[in-house]
Amino acid sequence: LRDLHPDYAAALADLADENLDAAAEKFSKLTTSADPYLATDATFFLGRTYMLQEKFEEALPLLSDVQTKRAEW
Repeated sequence: LRDLHPDYAAALADLADENLDAAAEKFSKLTTSADPYLATDATFFLGRTYMLQEKFEEALPLLSDVQTKRAEW
């Protein structure tokens, strides 16, 4: 996915560099992608980013969505 989507690669780099606000903004945009794999991965990493920011109320619905609705992806 990183090779196909430079925005996704940039979001992952921001997450690795602990630029959490920038990562959250980029992942948020990618959660509505037409590519279901990208949208699912972005949703997971957005939830993870929120967990690192201690925004648990925002993170839990995203992670639940990945676990239930998007489990086949």
